[in-house]
Amino acid sequence: MNNPLSVDRYIKLITEDELDIDAIKKWFQCIVKYAPSGTLKTISIDDKPKGVSLIHQSDGRHSYLVPLTRDLSDSEVGKIVKKFAKLNLVDSFDVETNETRLSAGDDAGISIDASKHLALCTTLAKQKHEDWVRERTGAGWRYGTTFDADEKTHPLLRPWDQIPDRYKQPDMEWPQKLVSILNDQGYAIIPQVELQKLLRDLRG
Repeated sequence: MNNPLSVDRYIKLITEDELDIDAIKKWFQCIVKYAPSGTLKTISIDDKPKGVSLIHQSDGRHSYLVPLTRDLSDSEVGKIVKKFAKLNLVDSFDVETNETRLSAGDDAGISIDASKHLALCTTLAKQKHEDWVRERTGAGWRYGTTFDADEKTHPLLRPWDQIPDRYKQPDMEWPQKLVSILNDQGYAIIPQVELQKLLRDLRG
């Protein structure tokens, strides 16, 4: 992931078109309001006399990065994404952290709850990694500090929690495609607590 100015932890809004100053302020205010207290920070840039709290960069797309003091949890990121989407300031956007990325569609909304979607995608990525580890070790591969096809060593043949964060990026699109396919086939996915409530109501 692109990590400009060596900002280790951040949350970043990515858009196709450059935002006006009001939209940029609303993005920053959304983070100030909904991120936990103490998570925002300023950084020093050589040509700026004071520390900055938001960085605008353009490399074909426009990004508006806010430095953080710590990683945000899935639910914390999801809350910010949902709140900003509800402002209807941008037709389509991505929100990226140093750990993962969430997308908002053309209706400026998240198709399913953002934090739950991220948790689902991460769980599937973890399962896929564990399956890959079992397959490789079953074929005689083992952990090694470098990849060596002759010696059958690979640096990622480790438990999910021990691999570097840059290799933990979940596929954010495939699970949503699966949900869409199930919906098209007449199925509905609802949280278990809602299902239990529905069953209680039917029995009552």
